[in-house]
This record gives sequence, structure tokens and C-alpha cells, in this order.
Amino acid sequence: MAHAFGAVRTPDIFVFDRGRLAYHGTVDDNQEEPDQVTVNYVRAALDALLSGGEVAVPETPLIGCGIKWRPGNAPA
Repeated sequence: MAHAFGAVRTPDIFVFDRGRLAYHGTVDDNQEEPDQVTVNYVRAALDALLSGGEVAVPETPLIGCGIKWRPGNAPA
């Protein structure tokens, strides 16, 4: 799946709605301190889509470790 979507970090979240990419990015605004999260981007995207709306923030910068590919298995 990482190859298919072009994921480059973990986590690298993709939310689709009826075949279109509706959100791509990180889970929330504070990966280091979960109790300090003020914005959960994935939850906000899903809530917007489930209520028939549009995702207010469709993309956020990725935070996390880069995916380490085995030699010969890296995406092109």
C-alpha cells in the first residue's frame, strides 16, 4: 500500500471519499505529547465527510520517521 499511495513516512495518513483523496497528512498536531493534542486532523476530516461537508484542512505536513525500504524494493 505504501508503494501504491506514495507514502514516505510513518504514519502517513490517506483518507478517501468516494474514490477521491480527501485528506493526506499526519494524525494530529502533537505526535510527541498525545495529551497536548489540540487538533486531530484525521478525526476532523472524517467528521466533515460523514456530515456531508468538505475537509477544511485537506493536507498537513508529515511528521514521523521516513520509511526504510529494502534494497530493490523502494518505490520509483
